[in-house]
Amino acid sequence: MTTTTYGEHPDVTFVFPLEHGAVVRAERLKLKQRSEVFRRMFSAEFLSNQPIEITDISVDIFNDLMKYIFNEFILTVSVANYREILYIATKYMIAPLIQKVISVAVNLMTQWNLGEHFETFERYQIKKLDDKIQEVFEMDPLTVIHNLKNGSDSEMRLVKLILQSPVLKCSEYALCDAVTRFMERTVVLSEEKMDIGEEMRRKFGKMIYLIRFPVMSLKELILCGKEPSLLPKDLFADLLLWVEAGEYSESVQFFSTKKRIPPSSGNCAICSKIIR
Repeated sequence: MTTTTYGEHPDVTFVFPLEHGAVVRAERLKLKQRSEVFRRMFSAEFLSNQPIEITDISVDIFNDLMKYIFNEFILTVSVANYREILYIATKYMIAPLIQKVISVAVNLMTQWNLGEHFETFERYQIKKLDDKIQEVFEMDPLTVIHNLKNGSDSEMRLVKLILQSPVLKCSEYALCDAVTRFMERTVVLSEEKMDIGEEMRRKFGKMIYLIRFPVMSLKELILCGKEPSLLPKDLFADLLLWVEAGEYSESVQFFSTKKRIPPSSGNCAICSKIIR
């Protein structure tokens, strides 16, 4: 069992039962000065001398936080540790550290790795991170989708977020093709499930209505209907009648007929920054 101490008068003990009972002792006055959560935790009513158990944070990261709070070193945020540091900084509401992680995360985020980091970013609902996510996928949605890997819940939420956007730098057909290829990569077939198109449609579900098929040309729509396709055959037939002959049916009423607009200085924050 290791014990680490911070401050001149350590009077609170943190124990890490999942890491061989490691102990960290610290001065609560300093903790209260730097953290809103510690300030509430160690209020006037807090008189217990019982150790505080921590099971959701590694002792190494907690020690890094203590060193940061007690001004013993500058905490370096990197790709390797930003998730843990963002978690501990938000858990204990240490605003300067949160801002430091956000700055690193914003610079880290690209169209090639957005899928890899999206689950972490969306969890905290931090506006600056949400804005950056939107900027990245608006400018290059096809690369974002192309680099998605396994169809996890977070990847599906990201695809839905992209499809819900009225501002994207790509054609509707290219978007549909990218999503189709993504879904094709994520489908796992078994002996009972041999139809890849059927499995894709089942998994994609009502998200199909987020693709704006009515704005496509007839040729593009026909290409989208080729198997494996996200479009059920009856819905594909109804869309063909609408696009080719103008015959409208209830099954197509939920599709948007408005073309998406490309990012510009007026509707894309990243473009505005570049222009300025």
